Amino acid sequence: MPTWLYIPWFRLGEWNVPLLALVGGILALAGLAWVARPAWRDGARSWAVFALVGGLVAYLAGWHEVPIQTFGILVATGVVLGTRVAERQAKLWGVHPGYLADFITHVIVIGFVACYILNGIFYETETLLEILENPSLLFKRWLGLSSFGGFIGATFAIFFWRWRRKLPVMHLSDVVAWVFPLGWIFGRLGCFVVHDHPGAQTTFFLGVENWEGQEGVIRHDLGLYEVFWSIAVFSLFWSMRNMKNRPTGLFIALLPLLYTPFRFGLDFLRATDVTNPDTRWLGLTPGHYSSIGFFLFSVAFLVWVMRRGQHPVPEALRWPPIEEAEPEAEAEGPKKTRKVKRRRA
Repeated sequence: MPTWLYIPWFRLGEWNVPLLALVGGILALAGLAWVARPAWRDGARSWAVFALVGGLVAYLAGWHEVPIQTFGILVATGVVLGTRVAERQAKLWGVHPGYLADFITHVIVIGFVACYILNGIFYETETLLEILENPSLLFKRWLGLSSFGGFIGATFAIFFWRWRRKLPVMHLSDVVAWVFPLGWIFGRLGCFVVHDHPGAQTTFFLGVENWEGQEGVIRHDLGLYEVFWSIAVFSLFWSMRNMKNRPTGLFIALLPLLYTPFRFGLDFLRATDVTNPDTRWLGLTPGHYSSIGFFLFSVAFLVWVMRRGQHPVPEALRWPPIEEAEPEAEAEGPKKTRKVKRRRA
């Protein structure tokens, strides 16, 4: 196959941005947002305060430059954009965006911690043991991130939020599952631009040539393939957003049901001829076993969801809140009464 059909090797690393320029840029953007729309002023104020306080702390800590990583920017973009789209969709589905934002914060924070720790347990065991023996290495060694570790952490976060807030979680979880593929597009783009998921050598036209500068070595890039999966699934979910009589929890069931078979097959393409290949038990990776577990859960959950059907949003989570909707109903009442009186007259 001609070499021009392959993806050329590249890697987007990090840039050291002067602290003053970074703070000034954020303040400038916050100022533009303040002027552009009154509805953006609260957010602009928050960003300005964050830039000033964060910049001061960084300066006192001796930072004159801030390393900006492409991977981090893309992941943060996915989180912020996904959250905003989810809040908008939540309102359309009658779910309070304030509760959703709090719910998403729990899921993201606990999910990231879990995917970091569990990646160390399953894939970077030796590094994790070194950190446990010498905790000072915690911020010097990188354990990596495990996607299934994040899913396990997110599942725990759902139950933790329910226990902490004493509120139902089904509708909130459904919104998060619906928007997840959108955020995953940017997260996996981050993986692709740094090529941290090398696959087996291939002649497939989407392979990345001259991998790590090795002339003639062409590999699958598994992060890129998940970008395509994310685009396809979010397109499907977007088309289903106005589905009538949609069973509550449908997206929670569909997300792992669609991801796990794809991921199960993808893990067979992982590289084995690299310096630090993935852990394998009986020929399968931890991702294989996690895919099987989540797939079985999703099938059982989908059956339960379809039998349960559609349920209304609980009053505590309803948007607009009941105390805001009642005055409007009372205001319409007298008008109808006066209209009836005029007809009688």
